[in-house]
Amino acid sequence: MGIEAPGRGAGPVNFIEENRQLARWILPCLAFCIVAGVICRFTDLDRRPYWFDEACTSQRVFGYSNAEVERRFFNGRQITASEFYQTQSKDKRHGPVETVLADAEIDPKHPPLYFVLARLWADAAGDSIAAMRSLPALFSVLALPCAYWLAMELFGSRVAAWSMVVIAAVSPFNVMYAQESRHYSLWLVGILASSAALLRAMRLQSLGSWVLYALTMTVAIYTHLLTLLVAISHGAYVAVLEKCRWNRTTAGYLAASAAVALLFLPWALIILANATPTLTTYLEWTTTDLGWSRWAGIWVANLGRLFVALPVPLPAGIGPALHWSVIAVEATAFWYIVKTGQRRAWLFVVLLAGVTAVALSAPDLVCGGKRAITARFETPCFVGIELAVAYLVSQVVATGADHARTPLRMICVALLTAGLASCLLMVHADDWKHHGAKENLAAAAIINHTEDGLLIGERFGSQSGDLMALIHYLRPDVKMRLVLAPSLLVIPDNSAAVFLLRPSQQLRQSLQSHGYRLTPLDSEHYLWKLVR
Repeated sequence: MGIEAPGRGAGPVNFIEENRQLARWILPCLAFCIVAGVICRFTDLDRRPYWFDEACTSQRVFGYSNAEVERRFFNGRQITASEFYQTQSKDKRHGPVETVLADAEIDPKHPPLYFVLARLWADAAGDSIAAMRSLPALFSVLALPCAYWLAMELFGSRVAAWSMVVIAAVSPFNVMYAQESRHYSLWLVGILASSAALLRAMRLQSLGSWVLYALTMTVAIYTHLLTLLVAISHGAYVAVLEKCRWNRTTAGYLAASAAVALLFLPWALIILANATPTLTTYLEWTTTDLGWSRWAGIWVANLGRLFVALPVPLPAGIGPALHWSVIAVEATAFWYIVKTGQRRAWLFVVLLAGVTAVALSAPDLVCGGKRAITARFETPCFVGIELAVAYLVSQVVATGADHARTPLRMICVALLTAGLASCLLMVHADDWKHHGAKENLAAAAIINHTEDGLLIGERFGSQSGDLMALIHYLRPDVKMRLVLAPSLLVIPDNSAAVFLLRPSQQLRQSLQSHGYRLTPLDSEHYLWKLVR
């Protein structure tokens, strides 16, 4: 059985017929928002610093395993910045196969699909910062028709579908990840397309529609492992609607899910083979306990930034007030869709948003951590929120001359306007306060203005990723010595100035034991200078 359009209120045709003057300016405004959102995704792609996570992404994309990086560069010999930049650029010896192998060795919890596509993209578009960020921007644009498809399948209303497109186009969250050389825009496409394909398959009950669902789910899970939570929400949706009965829908869903599991099995085995380093090293940061009040505050901020994220200083209290205002609209949207929408529609929205939110929040609340407040992990939840808000917008817009809903219309207009304003300001901001981004620019300025300087780096914690991000902004002739352990470091006597990037305590103690003094050059203790 198909998902019917919500029956409450006038449909889009009635609205346009009864309000032709209003439609004359609403439609151009919506078109402007969509076009502006698309333009924002490609504006100043190289303006903001290439940061830690993007540099680590480039290492995988260009097929450099940790073992190769350590062997070729972290051996204590003197190299130049241009040599170390090889980890961030194309190498004829490294193709898509090496990309997959590097990803499997470095951190297999990130499946390889995006990295392989980015490697192929770099062959065509180049490996500059703008080129590497343009692929996620393209995926983010592709997400817009997928958003239309999902909303159309779910609500059966063009007004709701176009409302979803506008919301997705001007969401600061979507624009931010559209401009990062990472896989989250592709994951968004996978979430939207697989969800729409599921609803289509349940409506058509054809073999081809279930094959399409399996393919889109495979794309999603080969992009991000948290697609498993999306699969759980899909399974719960089918189970509840079909009342756990065996029928064509249940059989089609289980067969498609089995196909996805079979296709993902090779990578699942790689993950299991590397389970210990994956869980102990690469996920350890998610277990850091921030305390209840800070955890809740970040959750509130993330929910607010889905629609309003102004990268400018605001008077005290204004930021939280904006975030709580957005949350009030989001809560109203969920209340409204549950109250007035069809069960098939609101159940899908609630499950898509709720499964991810609960699954990530529960371990944080029980054991401590920051899984749920890492905004990118909540992408499926945010898609559910956007769907609820799209339904609210479509209903308050397409309800004829109902003056009682005028305040809601004004709120919806304000929300979309704030989202668009946030996007326009964000793309012209110099920094999004990512890990080490601002500090890298300051460090590069100091090192580049020093003649015959030497930069010391080590393979400790996240320092190697910081070095890979920094290398984008250093002069090609800057000298470097990279080591795996302090005992391997030899500092030449003829260096005019010696700098260290985030030296470990072990390295600092080793240098001090040899008569050196270390002086931090910034308040964050990011760049240090060695004094003989």
